[in-house]
Amino acid sequence: MSVLDKYKLIPPQILKAMFPREKINEEKFKELVKSIKESDVVEPLIVREVNGEYVVVAGYRRLLAALKAGALSVPCVVKRMSDEEAYRTSLVENLNREELEDYELAKRLKEFKDKFGYSTTELGRMLGKSQSWIVLHLNILKAEEVITRVISESPALSESVKPGEVMGKVTERHARAVFNKPEPVQSLLAGQIASSVSQKKRVPSARKLEEVAQDAAELPEETQLEVAEKVVDEKLKIAETEVLVHALQENPERRNIILSQPIKTLSEIVETEEQLEELITQTPEEAVMEAVECPHCAKELWINWIERRVYPKEISME
Repeated sequence: MSVLDKYKLIPPQILKAMFPREKINEEKFKELVKSIKESDVVEPLIVREVNGEYVVVAGYRRLLAALKAGALSVPCVVKRMSDEEAYRTSLVENLNREELEDYELAKRLKEFKDKFGYSTTELGRMLGKSQSWIVLHLNILKAEEVITRVISESPALSESVKPGEVMGKVTERHARAVFNKPEPVQSLLAGQIASSVSQKKRVPSARKLEEVAQDAAELPEETQLEVAEKVVDEKLKIAETEVLVHALQENPERRNIILSQPIKTLSEIVETEEQLEELITQTPEEAVMEAVECPHCAKELWINWIERRVYPKEISME
């Protein structure tokens, strides 16, 4: 602690937050509240005095926990620092503690970069990170533009989920999967993420999104656009999107029929690859024999089975 710094016990009620957190891990927060009730706040908060008020630079979660625990005062180190020093201290603190979600971190990085004129190289050097690490996190904000547009253009999604809710679930890997793709695959993936969040489901992994994107990229552009629209209009799960894309790949001549039919919840029927063998036994005997004699035909058999289960029997797939 510098000779210019001051150590003070300050009532938590009068402390202001420099960066209020958008989301906090509830379980860890409850543990911190319990700890403060038992042993008070052990690690001092870092604060600065601005216009006669004490502003918390580092330790916002501890401040909230102290308020929740009913603490009468919290230990603080009052530092003299510039705006840039305060921003840098807050960023480093949160990076070291890994307390920020990727989206919130991306906004902090961009705000610091724009406010103080840092390049991505300079920002990375200051934080001890590579330039590519900075760029990948900033790309989350570019993916946000796509996700926000997709939600706003879809009545089904705009009524059930907000862009901020979705972005809170998006990691830099998700953002990379979305941002690096051409349209309309980009919109398809953004819609898939938003659809999952709107249904309170786990966001598909970046790897799974990449797989869907790779398969969808093989479809004609017009078909890609229609798949993207179907994903958001019907809020398809990732397993259902895979079914749709594979059916269109295997049966391009049946495109209109496939796209016009509502997808059934296949993911409720098929949850693991281990069930494939059981499903094969439900197909016609000829198909089973074909699969047994020709292991390489398994994928075609799988698609055929999907068609029979997903689309109504009265709709001819021939």
